[in-house]
Amino acid sequence: MITVHIDGGGTDVGPYTLSCSYELTSGNSGNFNIYDAGKNFEIVKNDSPVTLTADSASKPYDGTALTASGFTVSGLPGTLTVNATVTGSQTYVGEGVSAIADYTIMNGGNNVTGNFTEIITVNGTLTVTENGTSITLTPKSCSKVYDGTPLNGSEVIAEGLPGGFSVSATFDGSQTAYGSSNVTIAGYTVLNASSEDVTGYFTGVTTASGTLSVDKLQIELDLGGTTRQYNGSYGDGLTPKLKYLNGDYTNTVISPSSLNQYPGGCNASFSLYTGDTATLTVSGYTSYDADTYTLSGSCNLSRNPSYSVSTTNNKVVITPAPITVSSVSISETKTYDGIPLPENTNQPDIIGTVYDQIEVYKLSDQITDAGEKTLKFTIEWPDDKTSGNYTVTEEYGTLKITKAALKITSKDGEKVYDGEPLVKHECDIEGMVEGESVTISYTGSQTEIGYSPNYFDVIWDHASKGNYELTQVFGTLNVLDPDDVVPISEGGT
Repeated sequence: MITVHIDGGGTDVGPYTLSCSYELTSGNSGNFNIYDAGKNFEIVKNDSPVTLTADSASKPYDGTALTASGFTVSGLPGTLTVNATVTGSQTYVGEGVSAIADYTIMNGGNNVTGNFTEIITVNGTLTVTENGTSITLTPKSCSKVYDGTPLNGSEVIAEGLPGGFSVSATFDGSQTAYGSSNVTIAGYTVLNASSEDVTGYFTGVTTASGTLSVDKLQIELDLGGTTRQYNGSYGDGLTPKLKYLNGDYTNTVISPSSLNQYPGGCNASFSLYTGDTATLTVSGYTSYDADTYTLSGSCNLSRNPSYSVSTTNNKVVITPAPITVSSVSISETKTYDGIPLPENTNQPDIIGTVYDQIEVYKLSDQITDAGEKTLKFTIEWPDDKTSGNYTVTEEYGTLKITKAALKITSKDGEKVYDGEPLVKHECDIEGMVEGESVTISYTGSQTEIGYSPNYFDVIWDHASKGNYELTQVFGTLNVLDPDDVVPISEGGT
């Protein structure tokens, strides 16, 4: 048996030589004639066409680039593989190309691209179609407080719009006065991230309507009510004010742009930020006498549906003026002298401001005896209404006669004991008013040796005890012991 070995050859294009060797593994080699002739051969390039086709793709427009990275291969023999790069993109609605940019045919790890003479590349198609997604454009509903200017649509809500897009819109509809109305989309533009108009690429757009609402402007009219003291006039009159309760100037208070005051009320005009003028007529301040007056206000804007008008501070309270009528300053005082004390001819004082004609009269009076008498007076008002305008404090003076000081002193008496009572019916009287007198009743007596007061009582028979402050001073009745008396001789010492 002979075993033959062939060596040489290749896989790439080019010439090759084959050689062979043999081995006799059994039998007699002499029985064989063996020749090694060798063999030359060549591998030529493959001229069969190989086609590389780039993938096609499509999608609705969404603002991003459409690409296709894949490809297919036909006509490639055996287990060869292809590496290829596909380029091309399409962003906007329309068609573009995906193309084989470069390629390599590989046999395992070897590049055998050059072994093929006909490699055909076929482009794919990138198709971006119009976006039919349902998109609803709605004007954003909005509201404000009435300010005299139109409320218009200013913002659109795009429901269903893909990310990266925005919408600008114009609007139909406005609302100026109080109330509400629809606002619609007059026109719109869809913009991409580069602010390019891509409106035509969206075919599923519909529009809806929103609502414009204007609320009433709330104003509060301060009618100018006040609390003050009666002063005989309407004083400073009424000065109303206006306050905004909502809107751009909430809690702002404004004064009248013009004011006409008159007894009983006023007319006031206010220039509002809305461009309107509020005209207010206040009445009910019917008198300036002390009382409480309820004001009423009439405003032209009460009939304007864009305003809500309320009033406050609608009371004028006039309190009575305080005065004091006093006869204290015409008080008189003297000590009792038996002569009547007539009142001062002056009139009582009025302390405080009097705005009306009133008369104060003192009541004629006098006092003779010791004591006090109130200096009373009367107030005469023109009418009951006038008297109600004052709160009167009455202070009364007095006519006062103090007691006269009366001093009665009984005299001393003295004698030598003789068994008979010692009395002394004499006294000194100081302070008795002329024309008046009293009777002295002596009760003092001393019989035995010794001494005692010369007592007496006062009988008020021709004077009044209440007119005097009596001081009694008692003398001494002294009876001497005869043994203690040194006789004096006649003509001697």
